[in-house]
Amino acid sequence: MIQQLSRFFNRHLDLSLVVDQQPSSDPLRLAAAALLLEVARADFSVNRDEQESIQKMVASAYRLTPKEADELIELAEEEVNDATCLHGFTSLINERWPLDKKIELVERMWRVAYADNHLDSHEQHLIRKIATLLYLPHKTYVEAKLRGKATSG
Repeated sequence: MIQQLSRFFNRHLDLSLVVDQQPSSDPLRLAAAALLLEVARADFSVNRDEQESIQKMVASAYRLTPKEADELIELAEEEVNDATCLHGFTSLINERWPLDKKIELVERMWRVAYADNHLDSHEQHLIRKIATLLYLPHKTYVEAKLRGKATSG
């Protein structure tokens, strides 16, 4: 596990030093997209509504073209497949993102969870776990959930 975390950070810290870096390879965006994918996978099935929700949110939130958003999601899927825990993603976000960006990410997670009009207990548990790893206060977590539910298509 420690080797995988080390490999994850080495890959992404090296990417952050590249001047002409592609928007789809930004390590923070990659970590956020990976967490969104984890939420979609939490109920053991990713449907079209969840996929479209993630694609739209990633493109909109990071001002990416549809192609760049697809590239980011593809890279995030590779990271999720290789990951054994959430710590690699959440620690990178904790290190570099302010509280307001973390809250926006959790709201997006709720939108993914509600995209199929069904909240699975696994999705809810995972989002709570991620919010805890991001050090969000419980009140903030609940407010993000309510906003995410209200804005989920």
